[in-house]
Amino acid sequence: MSSAISDTSASRGRRAAWNFLRAGVGFLLAGWLIRSVIRSSGVNLVALYRACNPWWLVAAQLCYAAGYPLLVWRWRRLLSVAGVHLSWRMTFRLVMIAGFFNMFVPGALGGDLAKASVLARETPGRRVESLLTIFVDRLLGVLGLVVLTAISMVCGIGFLNHADPRLRLAALVFGVTVFAVVAAVVAVAFRGRLGRIVWIRGGVQACLRVTPPRVRAVVYRVTGALDAYRECPSVLMWGTAVSVVIHLLATATVLCLARAVGEHHLSVVEYLVAVQMANAAGALPLTPGGLGGRDVVMLLVFVAAGASRALSGAIPVLYSANIAVWSLLGGVVFVFDPVRAEMREASSAGE
Repeated sequence: MSSAISDTSASRGRRAAWNFLRAGVGFLLAGWLIRSVIRSSGVNLVALYRACNPWWLVAAQLCYAAGYPLLVWRWRRLLSVAGVHLSWRMTFRLVMIAGFFNMFVPGALGGDLAKASVLARETPGRRVESLLTIFVDRLLGVLGLVVLTAISMVCGIGFLNHADPRLRLAALVFGVTVFAVVAAVVAVAFRGRLGRIVWIRGGVQACLRVTPPRVRAVVYRVTGALDAYRECPSVLMWGTAVSVVIHLLATATVLCLARAVGEHHLSVVEYLVAVQMANAAGALPLTPGGLGGRDVVMLLVFVAAGASRALSGAIPVLYSANIAVWSLLGGVVFVFDPVRAEMREASSAGE
């Protein structure tokens, strides 16, 4: 018994050490990227912030805050389809705390793991259904980003052709990713009809046979999650539309921050391109909350669009600081939340 306990403790210790090491490397990389953005643009952030228009800063906060009720509404709709009913207050707390976990707590699952821990306790009879809503909610967020990224890249194809080679390479990668995500969604949505085609069914079965068991389990989970919502397509459509609106609010937040520091050269379309490409880069799990990677891509797009290099470097850093502050507010909610014990247990559990 004591041996089993010691082995479990050692395993938890190694997992915790690995998570914090990964988080430390991620924060160091994020800090290096942000420092590179500041140095390459030569901007004095302190002086620029003191000269900001306070009304535009307030407008930026209102735009960013408006996304939280939409996140709550989208997730509650998915929960209701699964037969799970959480109050607005509980759902809002979980959304805020998940933002904190995504930014500051080590672990690949971040806020999803925190939400899953509480849902497993709150919905003992419908745990599988409620946990699937977390996955579908994340999927709809990605799908909204993909839709808006595709639209923005088509709108910005003119100046992207003359942009930095690194930016053109990123645009190509994003384009391929958009195509792959759309193809995957179409394939899953119509997999019943496609499965009746012999050569497609044989090809899928052959691929699954050589796929590692863990990846195969994820594929089955994805298709099972979408099948559960097949009878409610309106929920998925509205959820995707809400995701698009949330990403548009992020664009409005950046535009207001840009106006606050005196940037009036770029058009709304150019802001749309910059924010979607930057958020797509930030979705890559390289740094906590996408910090650093998002800033570099946004800087490159702004410079390609003709903005001054100083403001091109200042705006993404202000946006990252804005995200970090709102994530810290989620940490405040976590500290005073009655379910923080479950959250702490989820954090120590790791992946």
